[in-house]
Amino acid sequence: MPIPHPLHRVALTLDILAFLLCCAGIVQISSKAGLGIELMSENGRVYCAGVDEPSTTPAFRVGDRLSMLAGQPLLRVEEVEFLLDSREVGESVPCTLERDGISMTVPVTLVRYYSVWYVVIVIFVSGLFFFVGVLVSLRRPEDRAAHIFHLGSVGTAVMLSTTWGQYATSPAFVGISLRVIFSTMYAYVPVWFFHFTELFPRERDNGSRGLHRSWLYLFATILAAANGATFVHAARTGLVTDFRTHLEVFTATRWFLVLLVIAGLYMIRRAYVGAGDEPERRRLRWVVWGLFAGFLPFVVLWVVPSILLSFPLVPEEVMLLAAGAIPIAFGISIVRYHILNIDLILNRSVVYTVVMAILVTLYVGVVAGTAAIVATVTFQVSVLISAVAAILMALAFEPLRRIVQHAVDRRFFRVRYDYRKVGLELLEEIKQSHSAASLASQCTNRLGAIIPSDKLGFLVVRGEHKRLELLAQQVSKGNPDSGFPSDAQ
Repeated sequence: MPIPHPLHRVALTLDILAFLLCCAGIVQISSKAGLGIELMSENGRVYCAGVDEPSTTPAFRVGDRLSMLAGQPLLRVEEVEFLLDSREVGESVPCTLERDGISMTVPVTLVRYYSVWYVVIVIFVSGLFFFVGVLVSLRRPEDRAAHIFHLGSVGTAVMLSTTWGQYATSPAFVGISLRVIFSTMYAYVPVWFFHFTELFPRERDNGSRGLHRSWLYLFATILAAANGATFVHAARTGLVTDFRTHLEVFTATRWFLVLLVIAGLYMIRRAYVGAGDEPERRRLRWVVWGLFAGFLPFVVLWVVPSILLSFPLVPEEVMLLAAGAIPIAFGISIVRYHILNIDLILNRSVVYTVVMAILVTLYVGVVAGTAAIVATVTFQVSVLISAVAAILMALAFEPLRRIVQHAVDRRFFRVRYDYRKVGLELLEEIKQSHSAASLASQCTNRLGAIIPSDKLGFLVVRGEHKRLELLAQQVSKGNPDSGFPSDAQ
């Protein structure tokens, strides 16, 4: 039934509020300050892993340890972000470096942390989440799953837009509130995702699951409150030691997200196994593709490495662009699941992802192995090694793609693989047929093996009266008397 009019007004008001939060968040991350270097954490120490702009940060060298910032000792990269998020671009901050056992303190002028390109990507991807979520809610007002998706999609848009940025704003409560909203969305979005998997493509709800969801929402509320309280306290004191408490709570929230994504994947698998018809499975395959293309890279390449290594495995821009597949896939699944051939999209996505992963691994292995064998690696030698490895990978692409395509078809697309295999075999047999009778026999035998039917016949048109003549037939063993007549019109 259509959504009640008062509730529709509430949803519209919340969407407008979410849109304003997204806009404020974009301004916040655009003002985020950084040192102009890449940092990494290892064994409770922060190191310089790369220099983005040597002209603006001449004091830094790769491998330098950043031991203190603004007089506060550092253990993790996130602590650097916390301290700099209270400062502005162009401000000078004292940094204590350790190099070859020598400690030095140098002033560093802060630069913009995010590039214009990154901000544009955030606007595009968060806008995609926002407008697809609203569109799905408007197109399917009677569908509970559509409304849960609407909450999760708009919540994700807010989360992406309000990611860690400058919180020292005027008035001060605006920046701090945006950071609290970010961690709140981080806690609630995975619950909305899990809730969606229980309702889609058809509701499999009962009192027990409703109780479980209530506990999940309660736990998310506790996490959101704990994140908010610890960050507000850290922002007021400005102490890294207080921020570490907030970081522990936020890490627990990250693990909460990982666990609910795993649970959601399990629910989707159960729904697919128990799907009643092909349209339902097709809708679920769209969801699977969205998770494969967007959600899993976010968890596997961003969230988990950020917890364990203190740095992600891919640039944030790549992760964001991949996440754009989620609202597209989920929106199509809910509204227009038959708009494109999802089987072909899934097939190609799996094949090319596996191929590229293998090639990248081989490339790194060839370059690293050759560098380990060669005693002295100069710049010219490294360029030569990289060029030769790239040529080898390019030559290996097509043979590897065929091998992976064959394996993926056999493992994940068995029915389509079997039909294609039978089709190729039948085509080869047709080429070798020496008469109409042998052709008819081969066609009926092959097609009868893959198409369940009571009777299957091969008929040809004969004579000027256009009569049908039966050349071959196959009849089910359970009903041998139901065959075609030998001469039929």
